[in-house]
Amino acid sequence: MLGPAKPPVASEEDVAAAPGVYTIQFQPPGLIAVAVEGPDVVALPADARCLVCLSDFEIDEAARKLVQCGHLFHQECIDQVSLQTPSLPHIAYFVAVVDNRS
Repeated sequence: MLGPAKPPVASEEDVAAAPGVYTIQFQPPGLIAVAVEGPDVVALPADARCLVCLSDFEIDEAARKLVQCGHLFHQECIDQVSLQTPSLPHIAYFVAVVDNRS
């Protein structure tokens, strides 16, 4: 008897092609995330941090905004998590969006 199926994990190619990449910039009075592709700009609250590594966002860092929930993470952090396991609902959705693009 086989155990329960594990959810799919994104491939490196899937993650590299995924949308939602932003650059953190300073614009008084604080930090903003500016979409690399498109006009989207997100004002970050003063206490904004990556919920994967729990570090604050810094100027010139790359970030990724998830499609369904709009949460922002360090790109490196969320990409690494999505390569390992999509166990969080938001990560599973991120993987599904990437899979549907092909």
